[in-house]
Amino acid sequence: MNNTLKIEDWLEFTTLPSAKKYEKELMEMMVSDETFRHDRDSNEITELLHQGGIPKLAASDIVHNAKRYFRKQHELSSAPLAIFWDAENIHIPKNLSGLEVLTLLRSTLQPFGNIVQVNVYLDIMEKSISTEKRSELQQSGCHIIDTPHFNRKEVADKMIIVDALLYLVKSREDGATLCFITGDQDYTYLLSQIKALKSFRTILVCQNATNVLRSSPDHVLSWYDDVLKIAPRKVKDKIVLRSSFGLGKKIQNPKEEEEYVSPDEDVMSIVSIDHDEERRKLFVKLLGDLSIGDPFVKRSVVGVALMKRYPQKFNYAQVRKDTVQKALDDGIIVSGGTGGNAWIRFN
Repeated sequence: MNNTLKIEDWLEFTTLPSAKKYEKELMEMMVSDETFRHDRDSNEITELLHQGGIPKLAASDIVHNAKRYFRKQHELSSAPLAIFWDAENIHIPKNLSGLEVLTLLRSTLQPFGNIVQVNVYLDIMEKSISTEKRSELQQSGCHIIDTPHFNRKEVADKMIIVDALLYLVKSREDGATLCFITGDQDYTYLLSQIKALKSFRTILVCQNATNVLRSSPDHVLSWYDDVLKIAPRKVKDKIVLRSSFGLGKKIQNPKEEEEYVSPDEDVMSIVSIDHDEERRKLFVKLLGDLSIGDPFVKRSVVGVALMKRYPQKFNYAQVRKDTVQKALDDGIIVSGGTGGNAWIRFN
């Protein structure tokens, strides 16, 4: 079974009265998806629940319902997953690199299926994503799809809808999961119609979406809370960190330089680790935790780990890059590979 499946998810999903009634007993017995593995004997599991204080008839209903749920979820978790990202609507924060965002996105969506394609839609001339970040996404396997407007509206939306429909036709025999990263109301009808198809599942990753849009897919995730795991707050004083020494720079292009940080974070309080021994201790600890079974750790994974573990110091991409580069220059770590396959290991 997929170890990402939780008994709490089934208890929240199911409408079976006996499951709701005996939820406390199930939790006390510490049952899991392994308990309801499809190849286990149902009578054996029923007896186990009965010994835990659940009447046999109710236990039998619970076993039947839970086994069916977990088997379906297991099948879906191995199904192909396609991502359609409206990058003009949902932006990459200034303090994250394209590789870091893609790593977080893949990690978040991994329980929902096997990611087979990531389409990123944007008007390249609008510069909603910098050239560097577009390059990082492209080198990591994303398809960057240009959506030139030429005074036309909803170009990206129409292209995404067409591509999604084509993907549905291509996957109609085996089924698939479709993930839409957008907050646009125009997708409500499409999501509702796909949701009605038995072989398909939909995920919406959004921010500030309407209730109608949020009710249309099978699953809804928050761009900031669930994927990036940061809280959004625009930097109102229009100052962004530009070096590891806390130097700031006035924003020249507010649209391009928009940035999001943790609500409790002081923009100018972040400094990098400037001493060799401190850097060595940092990477000994970090790479020791990340490199279990494999000394080569993806560079993007290291960046995400720095941000998540030490947000007060490493919330900004430039600070992370400076610290890694200093560690490379000092011979503390070595690196290799390119693009999404770039790696780091302790020297």
